[in-house]
Amino acid sequence: PPHECGHLSDRDIGHLIEKLESRGRLGQITRFNAEARRQYFVRTGGRRLFDAMAELEGGAGFRERIRGIYDQLPNDRVKSLYAAACSCYQFGIPLPTGVGSDVSSMSAKELRSWVDGDGFGVLVLSPTGFRPPHRITASIAVEEALSSKVRFQTTLSLVKALAPHLDPQAMAAGTRPYRLARLLMDQATVVRHVGLDEAREWYEQLREFYAWNGRYWDQRALLESRLGAHPTARSYAERSVQVHPHPFAYNTLGTVLLRMAVQNNDTDSLILGIRNVERARDSTFWDAREHPYVTFFTSLIRFAQAWGIESVPVRARSDWAIWFRQAASSSVFSHPARREQLTEWQRQWLETAIVSSDDTAAEE
Repeated sequence: PPHECGHLSDRDIGHLIEKLESRGRLGQITRFNAEARRQYFVRTGGRRLFDAMAELEGGAGFRERIRGIYDQLPNDRVKSLYAAACSCYQFGIPLPTGVGSDVSSMSAKELRSWVDGDGFGVLVLSPTGFRPPHRITASIAVEEALSSKVRFQTTLSLVKALAPHLDPQAMAAGTRPYRLARLLMDQATVVRHVGLDEAREWYEQLREFYAWNGRYWDQRALLESRLGAHPTARSYAERSVQVHPHPFAYNTLGTVLLRMAVQNNDTDSLILGIRNVERARDSTFWDAREHPYVTFFTSLIRFAQAWGIESVPVRARSDWAIWFRQAASSSVFSHPARREQLTEWQRQWLETAIVSSDDTAAEE
């Protein structure tokens, strides 16, 4: 089959490196030593020929080939199936068979018949669903072969088709359909798929399917906040907390309120925002997650930089000292990179205080 790519043995890797070196085609690993070259194919490429070669020289030829796969598919139903499978497998999750049938309007028998017969390895039917041969294939197809319009319709159809498989029990169990819907509804992913201008409409078309779901309102809130529509964002964030009072929801509400505070020099929103991220921080759910700390420290720094340290309420300045002590003793910041980030936040905070003091002295 023309689109199948093999799993590389140690012997295969050795021969491939020799061949590429003889042709001067080692790309980014040209100056690597022998073992580092081998590890590139073992670890970075995961022993997958396509994945490794796609990135070796920037992958222009491979990318063009993937774009061609979609264009050459025989009809719209098959294209819908392929687009849906790639949209799922970019996250490493195969397209569930039943969902594939829904989004492509093909029966399960037709799906299997095409994949086993005319599919030529474009899609593989695994025990958990349909997928392209490699995850990088899926990512390149979504980014470069599918138009923004196709991505809009494909991801919308997918999330609608997943809706009947979701309920609070599925969320608690972390089922595959739930994980897919959660990833596809992430506002950063939606914006990447359909663009900032179309993201609002994408979410709006899901309202009747997901109004019960706190995650849906949570991501809509983050989108509206990103667009600068903070009052709307707050309404959506409050709705998320109402539907599902989860630490993520409180962190989102806190994020929105703190952004409002920074934009408008609004100390009431600042204090309320701090209290919400504090509630998220103190939940045992978070364990070693840094989200509330990032929200708190970066927001207070932005507020102080925008309006001056003297504009930060005394209560909030006291909160900084408490949060910093707690962060310093938390497992969240035990990793050297995170501890370095914590130190950098403290440096920025102190620097802002010094600049504000200098400005005040100059005015006097």
